[in-house]
Amino acid sequence: TWEVISATETAAVNLDTDNLALIGKDSGATVIDLAGAKTLSGLYGIYATGRTGMLIKNLGVTGSYEGIYFNNVDLSTVMGDSASSCGNNGIYLYNGSDTNTVSNNTASSNTRGIYLQTSSNNNTLSGNIANSHSQYGIQLSTNCMSNTINGNTTNSNSTGGIGLASGSNYNTVSNNTANSSGSGISLNTSSINNTVSNNTTNANANAGLYVGADNNTQNGNASDT
Repeated sequence: TWEVISATETAAVNLDTDNLALIGKDSGATVIDLAGAKTLSGLYGIYATGRTGMLIKNLGVTGSYEGIYFNNVDLSTVMGDSASSCGNNGIYLYNGSDTNTVSNNTASSNTRGIYLQTSSNNNTLSGNIANSHSQYGIQLSTNCMSNTINGNTTNSNSTGGIGLASGSNYNTVSNNTANSSGSGISLNTSSINNTVSNNTTNANANAGLYVGADNNTQNGNASDT
């Protein structure tokens, strides 16, 4: 069963009320499977816009264009979920999605695993596994600030394990492992005043740790390149 959101947007699950909880048995047993449709832009597994207080827990999403999609969603939790084989992003926080917790999820074989974009601030990404993506395992872009990326594992991502771009400032990237990717952890020249500490990056094709601007803080990182 599909829910039509607009003329160009359709979702398997549309969370259209604040303070909803969507909880499965576990992410392998309770699965939203949209196999075959992942190339269709505007097709979502789980969709929420302009909401607060959401809980998405122990669910699997596969085969959609966007797996779990938050647009301007605040004070919500995505926990213990899996998002795989989606055409674009596994877990996507967009357009001022603030003060959310994304923890202990697994994202694999998407374009990006976990993606924060467009002024999504004060979020915590922790304990996630993001492997085998065609771009980044975890990426922040377009003025995403004051986020915490801690204790995540990213492997075998074509562009990079963890990337900060386009004015992603005042973030903390710590205690992560980023291996066997295009780059391990990278901050482009427009991302400043970030703290990058105690990360491990090994066996990456390019830099294990690349920090493009001087006014970032680095300490305690270990890299073989």
